Amino acid sequence: MSGTSDCEDCPRCGKANALYTYYDWKPHQMVSGVCLECGYKYYTELSTEDKYNLEEFREAVGYRAIELTDEMKERIKKYDEAYCIGE
Repeated sequence: MSGTSDCEDCPRCGKANALYTYYDWKPHQMVSGVCLECGYKYYTELSTEDKYNLEEFREAVGYRAIELTDEMKERIKKYDEAYCIGE
């Protein structure tokens, strides 16, 4: 892995250095953490946006989508399989 780990104070229970955190930047930014005292946890969720919300977001930011090429579709398929997206 390419990331870093650390210990922090838990924002839930306040225990010093009980929140074990991990940050990674490959293949994109991901974060996670778990408190060994109270069980509080957080993590980056990998998923895909539904088409309706995606279209609304594109309109809101002025993004014009292109049609996916076969190469892009294959890349997406491999990525989704590697990270268990869509299961």
